[in-house]
Amino acid sequence: MTYTLYVGENCHQCQTVINFLDSNQLSYKKVNVDLDSEEPPIELFAFPALFEGQELVKYGTDIIAYFQKKIP
Repeated sequence: MTYTLYVGENCHQCQTVINFLDSNQLSYKKVNVDLDSEEPPIELFAFPALFEGQELVKYGTDIIAYFQKKIP
């Protein structure tokens, strides 16, 4: 699975999710919508937003709960 995490600059929830993903050594691509030229597949109004391919999976700190269910 290829996950892409779209984050914004100075986003507290974004950093919380990044810290969780990194501490659990989960593989993902991070895109900062404020600094990178890559755009999300759909218009986003909340960050962070997790996509699997072109599909929105979760947003906000619900991303942590999503992965906690997947971690053995």
